[in-house]
Amino acid sequence: MRIDSAIVVLCELIALASWGMHYKSIQERKLKLFTFYLSVISCIELLNLLLNSTTIWANALVLYVNIPLQFLFWIYFLIYRPRKFSAIAAIIFMLIYFFLFAAERLHFFSLPVNFDSFSYGIGNLLLIISIIIALTNIFKTNNPLVFNQTPVFWILIGLIIFYIGSFPYENFRNFFWSNPSYYKMAYFLHYLSQVFNCIMYLLFAYAVKWKTK
Repeated sequence: MRIDSAIVVLCELIALASWGMHYKSIQERKLKLFTFYLSVISCIELLNLLLNSTTIWANALVLYVNIPLQFLFWIYFLIYRPRKFSAIAAIIFMLIYFFLFAAERLHFFSLPVNFDSFSYGIGNLLLIISIIIALTNIFKTNNPLVFNQTPVFWILIGLIIFYIGSFPYENFRNFFWSNPSYYKMAYFLHYLSQVFNCIMYLLFAYAVKWKTK
């Protein structure tokens, strides 16, 4: 069992426990869905940890379920609104990512890789755009002096830290791990990415403080 992965799972469980304890008092539908998302991701990551993270089943769980689920959920969570434009934008973003993910998995691009770096990079780009849209909505609908007193703000900060901070590693990991001369760099960026991951989930746990503000 890898210690770094176990620590990440622990942070996920802390975030899940924080939101789970307040689930009944959460009124906003998306925040209830966020709590459910945390439970699903925590279960997937825990199962991946128990499968030892390196087996074919563990890799399949990450590549086919965990990663696409995260991108699809966050795009929906961040920009979907009942308004026509927001709904269409969310659907288009989700379809773009899903198509590229499916295409890469089916080897339409004939890339000799294990990790879907191309679709991950596009998913990351769509997510960054979604974050910008969500931040704009927060600034428009909240008093500038108290916009940081909303749970979504702290969720967004966590997403920015992890997805932007881990971008170099996640998008070039195939290159790093296929070149022995870059192994030290790969290990450094991997562990740095895990630190960002832990910070993100701890910020998710902190975000519940503002659920009723």
